Amino acid sequence: MADNNSINDYRPTCPVIFFERGNNTGDPAQIYTIHCSKLNVLVEAYVSTAIIRMEGTWTNRTKDTLDCVFALPTAGTVMNVKLVIGQDRVLTTAIVSKDEARDLMSTISKKGKHGGGGGGDDTATNIVPEQQSPYEQYTADLFRLPFGVVAPGDDIHLTCEYLEPLPFFKKGYIVSVPLYFPQGTIVENATWHNVVSVECRINALAANCKIDCWSHNVQETHDADSGAVVVRSAESKPLEAGDEKSNKFLDDADVSRTGRDFELSYSVKSEEIQAHCVQEVDVEDADSGSLCIFITPPVKLSTTFGRAFFFLLDRSGSMVGEPYREAIRALNRALDRLRPSDQFNVCAFDHEQVFFQDALVAADKATIQRCKQWIDEYPPNRGGTVMNVPIERALAHLESCELLPFVVLITDGAVANEREICKQLEENKDLRSRFITLGIGSYCNWFFLKTLAKIGRGFSDVVVYKEHIYYKIDRLLRMANTPVLTDIEVGLKSDEIELYPFPIPDLFIGAPVVIAARYTSTECPKKITIRGYDPHGEQYTIACQVDKRNDLPVEKIFIKQQIDLMTADAWLSQSKSLESEVAALSMHTNMPSMYTDVVMYETTQLLLDQEEKKLNDLINEQNDDDELNNNRHRRSKLMAKMKNNKKTVAALAVGGTFAVVAVGAMTFGDVQATMDNIPILGGGNDIDPDFECCGDCDDGCGDCDDCGDADCGDCSVM
Repeated sequence: MADNNSINDYRPTCPVIFFERGNNTGDPAQIYTIHCSKLNVLVEAYVSTAIIRMEGTWTNRTKDTLDCVFALPTAGTVMNVKLVIGQDRVLTTAIVSKDEARDLMSTISKKGKHGGGGGGDDTATNIVPEQQSPYEQYTADLFRLPFGVVAPGDDIHLTCEYLEPLPFFKKGYIVSVPLYFPQGTIVENATWHNVVSVECRINALAANCKIDCWSHNVQETHDADSGAVVVRSAESKPLEAGDEKSNKFLDDADVSRTGRDFELSYSVKSEEIQAHCVQEVDVEDADSGSLCIFITPPVKLSTTFGRAFFFLLDRSGSMVGEPYREAIRALNRALDRLRPSDQFNVCAFDHEQVFFQDALVAADKATIQRCKQWIDEYPPNRGGTVMNVPIERALAHLESCELLPFVVLITDGAVANEREICKQLEENKDLRSRFITLGIGSYCNWFFLKTLAKIGRGFSDVVVYKEHIYYKIDRLLRMANTPVLTDIEVGLKSDEIELYPFPIPDLFIGAPVVIAARYTSTECPKKITIRGYDPHGEQYTIACQVDKRNDLPVEKIFIKQQIDLMTADAWLSQSKSLESEVAALSMHTNMPSMYTDVVMYETTQLLLDQEEKKLNDLINEQNDDDELNNNRHRRSKLMAKMKNNKKTVAALAVGGTFAVVAVGAMTFGDVQATMDNIPILGGGNDIDPDFECCGDCDDGCGDCDDCGDADCGDCSVM
């Protein structure tokens, strides 16, 4: 039995299948887990991205027919799930356009098909967020897939694949797989090592890759053909009391039974900037293809850029409580990280702005201490949100500064004039300031913040748990701590080329640069040139050979970031054609997006095998190239394109289960919720959100951000 009574409070620490069971006393239902008897995990790490595949078996050992939920704690993106229940019942997922999902829901409901253990339900089931079914709602960093009618004694064979961009720290790229199994989640009298196995294949595109696994004893080998380092798990290493990340598990004395998260880092130590470029030819068009360019910083830098930071902190009424306290704690930490050679200023804003100083000031200890005291004087007890004015004021100071300028925006809200803000910045071709943005909660427009960061060659992140606010802000600012190369350009001749992201972000000690390029040309270049400016203001040039690697899924390495950036472009331009491009790319690459739905449908293993054979035969007929037929990544891409469509799903769906699954955390924001000052992430609501209107709103209602222009002269306090 799980410790938490509430489904939304239940935070599993491993892939788990659970169910609810009530009682006759009227108390809340309890959560119980089904025992896992086997779990194999394959991690394929390609420089900065990991594709993780899990195959596991669970068994219903109760005497009841159960409605269950598969839950996977991950910040990554789940691409597909397949459940084989009992003898011949299969539940699997596909990615289709939103229009196709609606058509399928209607078609399958009208057909009234059922069978294969579908429970005799004649109608399709649309899984939507409802209060009575909280596990059907999207929960950030936790994928949940409800399914029903698991008979006593049924085995559940699960296959799940997800993609996760890897964080980069001092040790290098970090791989972390949640594999701590509390009591009741694994079969009795079995050790973790007997149930769970992990194989991690690391291809860092370099020969001197150093592996450090601090969680488990491992066996390390080298694959001569691919150049990958292969790491296989053995027993878990003992937990250490001083390990902050492991403290939550210290109540379990026997780590051999529970296991722990599988964690390792891999890095390529170098004194110089390194660059690698890998190519993948388009399976349908030999004259086009994909490139992925990796620029890795050196271990250390003797000289770095002087920096100027302008921190913009949202203190609107919705930030009240712990979210604001955590943001202040992180901001204080950021101030402590400043060097004496840096300059800074701080603006706390709602519908008004208050500034620490009227100009950038030196980051000496005494000034930083005064700034911390000043911040405490302006808690979030006011009204709405206006962003364009503080951004404009920050740029007015930063653009004339000789140091490398940064705007750091921390907000929980959305405003009506976000597109105007972005377009104004885009029109400034001489923009020097870098943007670092953090969105807190689901009311802010994450694509607006991502667009700001893209225009400003910086970073963007989001946080949906208040306990993670400090960590997220601190990580963003640590990434920007040591700039290495700015204003990066890639010399690549082609008839037509698309770069993501563009403009290219700067290179920092804590932030490698990954660039995806889509080219159209009669011949792929054999070499590319990368240029940027070093801390001395001198141009730095790197020549890089283009490496054709059929063992690397080049397109998938950057596909999540590419889809997010294209979605941000579609939002900014309000382009329906670009939305369609994103949807097509999402379906072809098996990667969810804002313009597609992940649907789960029921079929049988026999039908699924027949359909896959038909699709495989079709691929073989259309592609007689032996190289293609022997390349599983390219074959997988073609298979995804054929399977993720309405016709295939409709042909296979024979059971009573059809559902739109809640996946994806990105949001376009909620301007009305921002204006209403609805508290975020459990923040308090014990303040009066009313405030005195500046008088320049059209209706005098006080919603200064509604008019899109609050720069009236009365909304700024120095």
